[in-house]
Amino acid sequence: MTKKKMFFIDPMSYNNLAMYDYEILSKISDWDIYYFCNRLYSYKNLPNIKERKVFSYNKYKKKFCKALSYSRSLLIVLFNILLVHPKIIHIQWIRIPVLDYYFYRFVKYVFRVKLVYTVHNILPHVTKKNDRINYGKFYRICDLLLVHTESSKRDLISKFNFNGSNIIVVSHGILKYDFKDSEFSR
Repeated sequence: MTKKKMFFIDPMSYNNLAMYDYEILSKISDWDIYYFCNRLYSYKNLPNIKERKVFSYNKYKKKFCKALSYSRSLLIVLFNILLVHPKIIHIQWIRIPVLDYYFYRFVKYVFRVKLVYTVHNILPHVTKKNDRINYGKFYRICDLLLVHTESSKRDLISKFNFNGSNIIVVSHGILKYDFKDSEFSR
């Protein structure tokens, strides 16, 4: 029996976020997973996961170059959607909310794919003028929103006037840092 296909997309999958992704992906066994990650991903190997290191926007200093690189990476994801036809796309982070909204809206309606988004922060720590509108639009196209706490769920419902039926609380859990005691001694 062939497994259903899922895309797991995290443009920021390096440093501690790579560990976070690893902890999630290493626990999923009943899906055929394609992991679209940052080229800086250097955490543990993920067996039985089709890894695609496509994001490299962070190596650029200028916003225009970052945006161009990010857009190029999304086109690579789109090409893979055409080839693979995933049932679900799980998005860990978005980088350019307006672009992400139009990209994933197009993908959702053209390819009839379900969108899952992990809401780590309801709004960015440093919010810009249109963030509330842009994030709200993005959240509304998602079929399922994952948050880490009940208070985040309540905030999401109140700030964006959601009924909450598509918001699930999945507690974060503890990340397993692989440090030796000697690394902490002086």
